[in-house]
Amino acid sequence: MSTTSSHSKNTSSFTKRLITYLCMPAFLGMQLIAPAAQAQMVSTADYVSIQQGQADRDRILVMLDREDLKGRLEAMGVSAEAVELRVAAMSPAEASAFAAQLDSAPAGANGVVGALVLIFLILLFTDLMGWTDVYPFVHSGPT
Repeated sequence: MSTTSSHSKNTSSFTKRLITYLCMPAFLGMQLIAPAAQAQMVSTADYVSIQQGQADRDRILVMLDREDLKGRLEAMGVSAEAVELRVAAMSPAEASAFAAQLDSAPAGANGVVGALVLIFLILLFTDLMGWTDVYPFVHSGPT
C-alpha cells in the first residue's frame, strides 16, 4: 500500500507542477497583452459639467429640429447629419455658450436667422481649421 500512496503523491505533485508550468506563461502573457487599468476620481464639478454639456447639446438639437431651420441650413449646404455631428463634437463650454445664445435670442425670424448665422460661422470655422469638411468652397490645405 505504501507504493500506491507514494505513486499517487508523485502523480499529484507532477500534475500540480505541470499545471503550474503551463499556466505561468499564460498569466505572464496576459500582463503583456492587456494593459493595466487606471482609475481616477472624477470630481463633482467635472461630472456636473459633463452632464450639463450633454443637457445643453440635447437642448440645442431640440431647438434645431425645427423644419424651417433645417430647410435654411440645407439651403446653405449643411445637412442635418452634419449639424448633429457638430453639436455632438462640442465641448461642454461651447455647448453651454451656444445654448445660452439660443435661449437669449428673440423668438421669431431674427432669432432664427441669428441662430443660422451662428451655426454657419461655427461650421465655417471648423472647416477653416481643417477639423471638418462641410463646405466644398473651403479648402484647408494644399490641393
